[in-house]
Amino acid sequence: MTDGVPETTQAVATPASPKPDDTPDTEKLPIRLVMTKGGMFRAVSTAGHLLHLAEQDGHDVVVRWPESVYKDPEMRGDPWEYFFEPPMTDYAGPIGKLTGINSLYPGTVTSTEHIFSPRIFRGIAESQDLPKDRHLGHSILTKFIRPKAYVRAMADDFQTAFLNRPFVGLHLRGPGRLHGGADVMRDLLQPGEPIPYKFYFKAVRRALRQNRRALVFACSDSQDVIDRVRREFGKRVVTYPSTRSRFGEMHESHPENEGAVYSPFKLGLDVLVEAMLLARARHFVHGNSNVSNYVLCAAPDMPSTFVYEPIMGKYKERMRAELAQQKQAAKG
Repeated sequence: MTDGVPETTQAVATPASPKPDDTPDTEKLPIRLVMTKGGMFRAVSTAGHLLHLAEQDGHDVVVRWPESVYKDPEMRGDPWEYFFEPPMTDYAGPIGKLTGINSLYPGTVTSTEHIFSPRIFRGIAESQDLPKDRHLGHSILTKFIRPKAYVRAMADDFQTAFLNRPFVGLHLRGPGRLHGGADVMRDLLQPGEPIPYKFYFKAVRRALRQNRRALVFACSDSQDVIDRVRREFGKRVVTYPSTRSRFGEMHESHPENEGAVYSPFKLGLDVLVEAMLLARARHFVHGNSNVSNYVLCAAPDMPSTFVYEPIMGKYKERMRAELAQQKQAAKG
């Protein structure tokens, strides 16, 4: 699966019949958003965008995530409910006959107008861009994507204990992050390097010059990345006690992690708490990912550095050329 946003289930064949305008709201059934596999913030991105569209049209939505990679045999209930409050309704009835949200908003998940993860080229999941309106994203997150009280408390307690002075947030994925155009961006920024460390570190050092007492809160799915950051910035580095592998990408069951066993619930909780903490930084240094786009919207006024910004013009040129070649090949 591409690192765009999670797919929704297909629409049911026979949606509920329209009701007269004077039908009481209590008789109006919600519509359903049932997400499939994908990481935490791919799901958040999809849910936030579609919930916003549904609200504008007067729909109530029930969210389910039955095939989540964070579904844990040790936990009861739907994985969305592990981490978040119901976004609109606490509807507990059967959802099989509810109208599927995708039938109402087809083609939106890879749209150039997606609120959280817009595509540079419509319909091309591998062309993920930054959010265009961070304040709109923030208002949607505040309204619909509400972490449960215990999740908020974990973030608060960690900050009180370990991030009790200003900090620079650094989100740097391991070498397994190839989706959303990240592989091409890396090649353009620093050819031959699976992780362009020097560009991330240059941005962090620049932010530290403006915040001389600041810590560096480093987040990655790869322990190798965390070790490299520690060698660069030493005792300034603070990390959350997340589950990591040397390679990263634990939620994708990557072959590099074959044989390793992780708690699905903890994987989801870790990345959620980390992202909430990153949104409290004085400055945010990031690459291309759904996590980063969430953080940018969660803290819409926070200064940030997108390390791939210098090569985005070249990236778009390359993508246009590749798409033109594909179009020509399709014509025969």
